[in-house]
Amino acid sequence: LEIDLLVDEFNSDPEKHSNDCQIYYVRDDYAARKHNGFPIPRELAELEKDIDHYCAIELLSEMLGKRENWRSRLDINIGPVLHIVLSKMRNYTNNPPLQLYAVHDSSLLPILLVLDSWDGTWPPFAADITFELYLQTSGPSYEPSCPPAVIEGQPNSQFNWSSVPFKRLWVRVLYLGQPLPLASTWMKGDV
Repeated sequence: LEIDLLVDEFNSDPEKHSNDCQIYYVRDDYAARKHNGFPIPRELAELEKDIDHYCAIELLSEMLGKRENWRSRLDINIGPVLHIVLSKMRNYTNNPPLQLYAVHDSSLLPILLVLDSWDGTWPPFAADITFELYLQTSGPSYEPSCPPAVIEGQPNSQFNWSSVPFKRLWVRVLYLGQPLPLASTWMKGDV
């Protein structure tokens, strides 16, 4: 097989690898072996129950630093992606009703973290997050007690929402087809 030749070439060149290996590389190898019917080394099989958790922790630590700093660094890491989503929602009347964006599973981790919906593991293969914007056409409406505040020093929060009819708009976010519970700062009175 050609894959065997590539592995042999990789193993024969000391410049191509070191003794350090990110665990998410091991996870990728494990998943590829498992789903394609290749043999799985016993040592690798022993990691199966914990590998998704350790991979997620390692990658988030690489992207966001120490665990106690994760929340404060999310705006830098995933803020630009969420800015795109919010920009499209803000201009919903000028955009097509369906827009698709593809990101790597490693991008889903900080999105789930910012939505307070990360379960501590790596997202499964072909995981998806769906942001749905609805316009309520009848029935009672919600009026926030105060408009959303601009958070100083965070460039991805600099939206002018004054022209958006909040009374009739609502958002639903789904992960793997299941709605996520979203806490509204307006409902909490924290704004």
